[in-house]
Amino acid sequence: GSVARLEVGPTRRRFRFALSRLGSKAPIRRDRRRGRTLRVGIPAGARTGVYLVRVRSRGRRAVWPLAVTGLPQTERSRDRARPLVVLPAVTWQGVNPWDSDLDGFADTLAGSRSVPAERPFAGGGLPPGFASEVSPLLRFLDRERMAYDLTTDLSLARREGPALGNAPGVAIAGSLTWVPRRVRDQLGDEVESNGLGVVAFGADSLKRTVALVDERLRDPSPPRPDNLFGERTRVFRAEVRAPLSAQRDGLGLFEGVDDLFGEFSVFERSLSLPPGAEPETAAGRDEENPAFVGYRLGKGIVIRPGTPQWSRELEESRLSVEVPAITKRIWSLLARRR
Repeated sequence: GSVARLEVGPTRRRFRFALSRLGSKAPIRRDRRRGRTLRVGIPAGARTGVYLVRVRSRGRRAVWPLAVTGLPQTERSRDRARPLVVLPAVTWQGVNPWDSDLDGFADTLAGSRSVPAERPFAGGGLPPGFASEVSPLLRFLDRERMAYDLTTDLSLARREGPALGNAPGVAIAGSLTWVPRRVRDQLGDEVESNGLGVVAFGADSLKRTVALVDERLRDPSPPRPDNLFGERTRVFRAEVRAPLSAQRDGLGLFEGVDDLFGEFSVFERSLSLPPGAEPETAAGRDEENPAFVGYRLGKGIVIRPGTPQWSRELEESRLSVEVPAITKRIWSLLARRR
């Protein structure tokens, strides 16, 4: 197993910690330590997934998510192609209102030219969007025993861990507001030239870039109207929650489900597809500007569910039938070897 190193504080202190897998209340490891840095050993038999490190000290609490590339979720998936889930770690730091330079003001990519690539999350909680977009998706995959590999966009930019070129398909788990420029170039090339399939959960993603230089995220770009694939979109908020309506389905994602599925109040409408794209699947409230889209681009396929609330429909408490069924079909498509 590998070792994760986390900064607990600027001074030495006593603290307690517990390591657990996302979705499980039972800790894998717990102990008491003293110091400024916590070294957490990941068990050699840990399965791929997100693990949470919870720390308590002097009445204060903090939690960190750890992306672990370990054993496959099941024995059957050991020799099978597994889609690569990419966590938006760069965006988590981009919106993290942590005062990195101690000038009394929060430093984010929205208002600063650069921020450290790794730093504590303000308030000691989980990153914005983790609970609503990332956690429901990963817990659904684990619950349904759907195999996946795991990395972050920061690791891809560092060329660490699983690579885009080795994955049969890629799932961007949540809104990826800023994408590292190296990752942007490689992702676009893998789709158009090498036949990669991509599903982008979240909303308003892949429209801004940032450079990773000397472990700092530098020179964030302003947002573009179109994403890195060339699709132009716009976010729309409805006053009343409503389902998506299936319009066309060349990819076979809606087979066997009701024509109306889910309940959403935020939609990302497709205003125009990339030049040369071949539309295959679409759903939405407006036939001319669908939210859910699937299209062929070069040799690859791009799928965008069209709402940041898609993953919430995967929670057990939602009792949704159609959205989980469609997600399983998306996963089957991503798992096909190129």
